[in-house]
Amino acid sequence: MLREKAGSPSYRTLARRANFSTATLAAAASGRKLPTLPVTVAYVEACGGDVGEWTARWRAIAARPEPAPPVPPVSRSPYVGLAPFQPDDAELFFGRRRLVDDLLRRVAQRRLTVVFGPSGAGKSSVVRAGLLPAVRGGALCGDRQPWPAVLMMPGTRPLTDLALRLAALAEIPAGALLDDLSGHPAHAGLVVRQGLARHPDGVELLLVADQFEAVFATDVDGPERDRFVAALVALARDDDSRTRVVLVSRADHYPRFVEYPDLLAAMTDGHLLVGGMTPAELRDAVVKPAEHVGARVEGALVSAIVAETTGRPGVLPLASHALLQAWQRRRGTTVTLAGYEAAGGVAGAVAATAESVYHALDDEQRRAARGLLLRMVDIDEQDVVKRRRMPRAEVGPAGPASTVIDRLVDARLLTTDQDGVELAHEALISAWPRLRDWVEEDRNGLRIHRRLADAVAGWESLGRDEGSLYRGTRLTVATEWARRQGTALTPAEQEFLDAGEQLRRGEAAAARRRRLLALASLALASVLLAVLAVVALVQADRAETERDRATARQVAADARAQRRSDPEIALMLAVRAYQLWPGAETEAVLRQATADSRILTTFRDHRGPVNSVAVGPGGSRVASADQAGRLHVWDPAGRAATLTHDSDELVLAMAFTPDGTRLVIAGVRPAGGHQLTVWDLGSGELTTILPGLSDAAEYSLAVSPDNRSVAFGGGAVVGLVDLTTRRVRSVLHGRAGAQPQSLAFTGRGSGLAAADADGSVTFWDLARPDRPVVSPATGPGTISASFSAGGGQVASTDGSRAWTAPAAHPERQVTLPNEGATSQIVISGDGRRVAGVDARTIRVWELSDPAHPRTLYSPAPVSDLAFSPDGMRLVSAATDATVRVWDISAGLTQVLDVPATTAPGPLAMNANGSAVAVSTSDGRIVLHRGTDGASLVLPGPSGQATPRVNLLRVSGDGRTVVATAGGHVLVWDGGGPPRSLPCALAEHSDVELSPDGRWVAAACDHLTVSVWDLRADGSPPLIVPDSAFPFEFSPDGRLLAAAVQPDARAVRVVRIPAVTTVFTVDLPAAAVRLRFDPDGGHLAVQGDDGSLRVYPDDGNSPVVLAGQPRWAYDVTFSPDRRLIADVTRDETVRLQNADGTGEPLVLERFGPPIMALGFDAGGRDLVTLHRDGTVRRVPCDVCQPISAVAALAGRRITRDFSPEERRKFLPGHG
Repeated sequence: MLREKAGSPSYRTLARRANFSTATLAAAASGRKLPTLPVTVAYVEACGGDVGEWTARWRAIAARPEPAPPVPPVSRSPYVGLAPFQPDDAELFFGRRRLVDDLLRRVAQRRLTVVFGPSGAGKSSVVRAGLLPAVRGGALCGDRQPWPAVLMMPGTRPLTDLALRLAALAEIPAGALLDDLSGHPAHAGLVVRQGLARHPDGVELLLVADQFEAVFATDVDGPERDRFVAALVALARDDDSRTRVVLVSRADHYPRFVEYPDLLAAMTDGHLLVGGMTPAELRDAVVKPAEHVGARVEGALVSAIVAETTGRPGVLPLASHALLQAWQRRRGTTVTLAGYEAAGGVAGAVAATAESVYHALDDEQRRAARGLLLRMVDIDEQDVVKRRRMPRAEVGPAGPASTVIDRLVDARLLTTDQDGVELAHEALISAWPRLRDWVEEDRNGLRIHRRLADAVAGWESLGRDEGSLYRGTRLTVATEWARRQGTALTPAEQEFLDAGEQLRRGEAAAARRRRLLALASLALASVLLAVLAVVALVQADRAETERDRATARQVAADARAQRRSDPEIALMLAVRAYQLWPGAETEAVLRQATADSRILTTFRDHRGPVNSVAVGPGGSRVASADQAGRLHVWDPAGRAATLTHDSDELVLAMAFTPDGTRLVIAGVRPAGGHQLTVWDLGSGELTTILPGLSDAAEYSLAVSPDNRSVAFGGGAVVGLVDLTTRRVRSVLHGRAGAQPQSLAFTGRGSGLAAADADGSVTFWDLARPDRPVVSPATGPGTISASFSAGGGQVASTDGSRAWTAPAAHPERQVTLPNEGATSQIVISGDGRRVAGVDARTIRVWELSDPAHPRTLYSPAPVSDLAFSPDGMRLVSAATDATVRVWDISAGLTQVLDVPATTAPGPLAMNANGSAVAVSTSDGRIVLHRGTDGASLVLPGPSGQATPRVNLLRVSGDGRTVVATAGGHVLVWDGGGPPRSLPCALAEHSDVELSPDGRWVAAACDHLTVSVWDLRADGSPPLIVPDSAFPFEFSPDGRLLAAAVQPDARAVRVVRIPAVTTVFTVDLPAAAVRLRFDPDGGHLAVQGDDGSLRVYPDDGNSPVVLAGQPRWAYDVTFSPDRRLIADVTRDETVRLQNADGTGEPLVLERFGPPIMALGFDAGGRDLVTLHRDGTVRRVPCDVCQPISAVAALAGRRITRDFSPEERRKFLPGHG
């Protein structure tokens, strides 16, 4: 049907438009199975369909459980996740047969083999699940007795680790052996021969040292490392040796091997490099483990993983984790691409898992998690971040730390044994943005901590000798760092610092006594002392300035760390950091924190957890009730209570009357039971109008539009009470056993709707209440539901899934994408927005674009939600005795909305968003000019419908439009039909229009760009040779930048009309997007690797800006040339200084996919053109000068630091 509406194009034509094969698109249209989301979107776009509508359909279908015949249970997961394969996983280890065989040959031929490879290439898995099981199974001994094999991971005491394992083999005391090896490392071979004496000749020991690079860590004692390496060399070079040694190391540590000439000589020609897997090996690694346990993997999923991982050996652990998550989302015994994409794929699965664990922790556990995870990270002498094995002693007794470790282990993000805990893989550091940010924010702190841990170990080994304590600057630096970390120190580390402080105090006291003895002689040098005092004051002032600067950096780092978990405290810290030291770093953090801030008001006058909120008409009043019995009505603008009532009543529900004069309350008293009360907000009088309500844990209320009646629902009862007479008008009976969760008056008060716990909706005509109409449930039962004003739309959740639907047609439900649980749900009065709660996380869905919810992070768990009447504010009640008002408007102003009956095709917008051209599926091109409000339908050629449009461009004044259609370049620059330029275009050739509307450039063949002067009708085009996509005019039309063929790895800028070269620059990656700044003096070039560079007008010394993982949809400059903005496929807009200073500013998702980006003429608003045909203007307050941003941030701060927060974040700077 969709293809028919598009004119039944051939699948070959659709394939060219969609960039998918004809077979893939035909299979998608057949209906035999659900295609992937990217294929669905590409097919819909190629047919000119509504992407939003079809995306919602796809997600609704994907969320349904797939009917399947009964299948035998699968005993275990075939995928291991981030952690390496272990010997017990050998039966699931596929794809490395060739490499394992090669390793076996090398081990058979040599006594020392070193396995090198990048992090994440699978070195440990090859050795553990490939080599060790093969050797233990007799691969190196023929039909003789299999060899014993020992696996070790050298820790901070590598020689001790070796002694323990060799002592177990030889059955001798480990302590005595350690003493022997410490003096005579070469005796290691004797011990092995002793241990193998009871085995037949020809049996040897395989000793594997995995993660060998750990011996080069800064916390490993140098002499012990030397003795350990000497022992390994002896095992490999002893003439009578019965040992084969395999070392496994990251390739970037190879230079450290050079420090040990004997080791280097022993490993000559004995090293093996583990690289990436071939596509065939990757397929085996994906498919065969599932087959081994009786399952199967969709072919599309196999292709997706092979495409994402081929040539990228470092991502193998991430792919394994994504497969594990897809396995947990499998359908029957089939691992699907839909499950893989839902988990986040290779790029996002690890972060999604880690974030879900983190968000399930309470505040104390989150603090413990940060401290623990940073202990498992180290920074070596080359400033390389790597994982560190944390000894069990550092975990401490049972408590938050143990809970955190258990949960991270359950999620397979950590591995643990009796000796210690460590990250499941180093890839977790880069794949989890939160952990990566923690590391980047506290690199210096990590170094301080590592040095402190080394010092404590030395202090302990010397019997806590006073001479090994920290003194002076080292003690000051470590103590200041420890004060900021709170509980992050081990008892031994704290005792070490305490002992150092005690020693410092003693030495200071002794120094004071010496100064008193010398006081008389110092009096003779009073003049000199005065001079020295002045110098000291100057030095003290400088020291204080440096201290403030260091503190500001730390506070800014803390603000960055709090950005997602607590945006409120992040803004407070960012403001304080900028006040302490107004520099580039603190300015960037302040801008970001201000952009993230959505809290408008925090009300703090409650005595206990707040459990209920309601918003009055116009949003000028908020009612909130806490579990201590206090009820407030307050003004969100002034943050002050206007009325307060204290009682022992627990409020279950509240509702303002539409005229705002009264508040209706359903509550329960310990002695009096459930009751309905009315609070007159003018007189302050409370009146109980209905005592003895049914005993129910939850109640819902609705007040009629005429302010005369209130409907209440609790348990299985729905009733109407007259607010004037205070009498029950009627008790409404619906379906037997129904339990209403939300009520709404319909038809201007003539009807009532109730959303029931089973998912159905019951309607009563209040003139004939004995004849209810029930819309049956179409899904599972619900735990929360909410009506829009008038009862037209209902939103529901069953705890895990959230959805919305017309109340009268629940079968038309739209699923709301949700990464976590949803315990409560509310819908705005106009039915355009839905908000859901998951502990501290609030998600807000725009029903025009439900696929991209906005996320708000509450500092405390949320217990209730309410929208303001206009839907622009959200009020949340929290367990920390606060009520918060959130701004969820995002300042969006819709400029253009193409009707759904004419789904938009290609679109174009000028630089400031004042003109937009849209092609529709019915063959029209609509030009909308915001300057004069005109909306014009452009005529087709010779009065005919315009052929299918491939590209559109519009001039700066909105008066000229260029399109590629039907293989032609069409130009509208007057009131009549378009003229056609003589250019035989390929279907996907590019075309550009200069902002002044004079010049048109098009790629008429693959090697040249033709440029027409529209003011010289009939003149031949200018030819720019060896050029093609992308190309771009400067704002004045005097310059043209174009990629140089054949590979677009250079860009040439030429003058128009002379076609003389201004400059040519070579690029590290193929150019995909070009953009001049407003005066044409700088050119932004984006590469297909996501890189972004800005070249001056001579092409020299480009500014390299922060790039993207993938190339952006659009790049633009602000009118003052100060900022450059880009937008990516996840609808995230970034702003950064065009001169490369500071950090990028990230703005939240803007809704449907963005096709073009610009600034308005004044540079105050961002303008975005979306795939659904809408244009949005977003006020960019944080783009202003920093003084204005600082003032705005100050206005958004709703409170001061608590004493605990001052101690934690601002020690000495209260």
